[in-house]
Amino acid sequence: MDKEQLKVVSLEKENPSVKAEKSIPTELELFKGVVKSLVENSLKTMNEIGESYPELSWEKYELLYHYLDYLKRLCEGKA
Repeated sequence: MDKEQLKVVSLEKENPSVKAEKSIPTELELFKGVVKSLVENSLKTMNEIGESYPELSWEKYELLYHYLDYLKRLCEGKA
């Protein structure tokens, strides 16, 4: 019985720029990554402040939290 042989084809061999395009993030992706990191740290800090100072204006706190959460989701592509 002869076994069929499959040939593995890679786009990288035929077009080396394909690999480079995938591995190098665009300026927008880098910017979104920085913003996402800042927002995550801001949300974490807000949670810590909210637990430490319960007399805060919760309306303003929740509004700011909502804005930061939206920014985070926008950077993740979930907004």
